[in-house]
Amino acid sequence: MVIVSGGGKRGYVRYGCPSHRYRGICENALTIRRERLEAQLLGALEERLLRPEVMAYALKGFTAHLQERLAQIRRRGANSSLTAMQRERRELEDKTAKLANAIEAAGHSPTLLARLASVEAEIERVDERIQRHKPVDLRATTEQIRDFATQTVLHLQSLLGGDVTRAKMALMKHVKQLV
Repeated sequence: MVIVSGGGKRGYVRYGCPSHRYRGICENALTIRRERLEAQLLGALEERLLRPEVMAYALKGFTAHLQERLAQIRRRGANSSLTAMQRERRELEDKTAKLANAIEAAGHSPTLLARLASVEAEIERVDERIQRHKPVDLRATTEQIRDFATQTVLHLQSLLGGDVTRAKMALMKHVKQLV
């Protein structure tokens, strides 16, 4: 189906068979207004997507992919940034100790004191970053996922209704043929 008429000043946009409209090789002369077609299409999608067996299938697949992704993150070391910050802090503490030893051996040196103050300020910044660092908890219950999916499907019309190109691309990913 394609837009076969409308779009003018008073004409309503209508969908129909392009083979009938443009080539005359199809006997299907039926047309339907855009608003009615879109409402019927989205209503049918919502009805089919909200069936318990469809939701269970989708949730099972989503949960499996989520668990796989979480396992990948764990294998890579999800806390590698925290580990790196802690390593940086230890290195800065070592520098502080060396600078303190140098000041003790050389006596009062403005250059060494300034360098020590700089390293201590850097330790404070690293400590602040460590305090702000909170690992992301990606765990969600199946019930939370089901609720999210249900709400998304229930609002399908508003989600897809605004941007026609975006809606078309999203539907084309999942709907191969409309009959």
